Amino acid sequence: MTDDEHYSDVAATFSLTTTRFNDGPEAWQVRLVSWPEDSEPNDDDVLAEAIVYRAFVDQNWFDRFDSVDQDLASVAEDLLDRDLIEQIDEESAFAQAISIVYSVTVREDARGRSLSHELVRYLTRVFGNDIIALMPSRASWDADGEIVEDQIKHRALLKHWRAMGFVSIPGTDTLLLPLSARVAELEG
Repeated sequence: MTDDEHYSDVAATFSLTTTRFNDGPEAWQVRLVSWPEDSEPNDDDVLAEAIVYRAFVDQNWFDRFDSVDQDLASVAEDLLDRDLIEQIDEESAFAQAISIVYSVTVREDARGRSLSHELVRYLTRVFGNDIIALMPSRASWDADGEIVEDQIKHRALLKHWRAMGFVSIPGTDTLLLPLSARVAELEG
């Protein structure tokens, strides 16, 4: 029996975890959960998890992202050039909010099933009119437990996210999931 046959139900859960509504972005935890038949889900059943920060465009969004950390500020800065965003995807330039996928973790025994893509698809359904962006990691842990730059991992992540439809914002490390492509996928 495969792992998939053990699980009958799969759900995405969204939790708003922020306490900084006045000056920070919304902080969402998105989980893909699967559990065996005839039981209730628990923390051991989380197959994949993402942390997503979100801010409305008309609510001083750059400062909200900047208040979290430099990585989030870097992605937000790459989204400041509305003309460049419009060249990539005209519909994205008129988005109501910006959602930045900050991190994605897939349980080791669940890897290879594109669950990270599925998490982002759920995100696009819930926040359908948002710009959705991310910056693939360049970091890895070495044998000594130190964080090092890992170009091989970075190239693999670029390929992974581009396979879902993300495109590069020219001159940056940020990827954008075009709103027009998502609308076409939902209609098709």
